[in-house]
Amino acid sequence: MKYLLWAIGIALGLGLLIFGVSYPLLQSKEMAEGFAAIPIVGSNHIAEMLERQAARQSLSPNQPTSLKTPHGFEMPWYLLAVYGTIVLVAVVQLAGGLAGLIVGIASQGHSDMQNMLPAVAILSIPTQLIGGYYVGRWIGTRSEAKRGVMTVVACSALAAIITRAIDISVVSGPDAPALYQNMNAGTFLYFCLISFAIFAASALLGYWRGTKIRLYKYMQYLLGVLPLGTRSTLVDLAYEEAEKAGTSHVASAAPASP
Repeated sequence: MKYLLWAIGIALGLGLLIFGVSYPLLQSKEMAEGFAAIPIVGSNHIAEMLERQAARQSLSPNQPTSLKTPHGFEMPWYLLAVYGTIVLVAVVQLAGGLAGLIVGIASQGHSDMQNMLPAVAILSIPTQLIGGYYVGRWIGTRSEAKRGVMTVVACSALAAIITRAIDISVVSGPDAPALYQNMNAGTFLYFCLISFAIFAASALLGYWRGTKIRLYKYMQYLLGVLPLGTRSTLVDLAYEEAEKAGTSHVASAAPASP
């Protein structure tokens, strides 16, 4: 858990730096916030880098090892759900920033909020689908087998509610579309369901893919921790076993002599 917290802290610091640089250039708070979300979207990679670094240092003599077993590589479902929610919310902010930049360039800055919002919403959907798949795949590589689907559904629902609440709080004032000005509980729930469907569909597909590469991700972690010589030995052993398996398969498939 501490690696995820450190990763979020580092990502927030980088995000503030990006916001400070991009806001004067873009002159748009929403776009700058979108680009500032990039480090948070990739913060799981920062956490895994810190995790490998700590395990690598623990291999030194006279230190208790923190090398994870295949079972220990799994993370609690609630932690994955919270972290996945944070990343999905950041993905939505990034998608809105990219879409807003595209619309702004296409309209040469002449579009008002009434015209921009539908275009931004449509253009941001592909990025949200990719982000959902990315989060789901990560959950699939680190979750317990029996609770992975529940984790994906939970973070998709939480992200849908949070992102729609942010939309309502940000898009306000006399220039906001009438739909946002007259938002009620039923309309809010409807928009939440649309976002949930986008997140859940892509994240479940990513989760399925993640379960298929779970062992590969663990081996990637293990090889990233071990010294170069040990890594080379493991690769040679894996090659020898694969060669034996191939030879055995060919021998068993050969027809018996009369």
